[in-house]
Amino acid sequence: MIYDSTEPNANLVQVEWIYAKKLTRSQVPLHEWNKDWRDHKIEIASGRVQVLTTGQGQGGRRPLLFG
Repeated sequence: MIYDSTEPNANLVQVEWIYAKKLTRSQVPLHEWNKDWRDHKIEIASGRVQVLTTGQGQGGRRPLLFG
């Protein structure tokens, strides 16, 4: 889920699925990969992808994106 900030009342702006590259890259032709997919390494390394606690008893932590 992608929110517009990390504030508790942040608006949900997008839902994005993140799949392991090792699972998808061999299944998707390169021209399709380049058009519709991307590697999240840069977002993860920069801190743009954060693991936030929802605080709603949903079984722990899950990755939530903001941008």
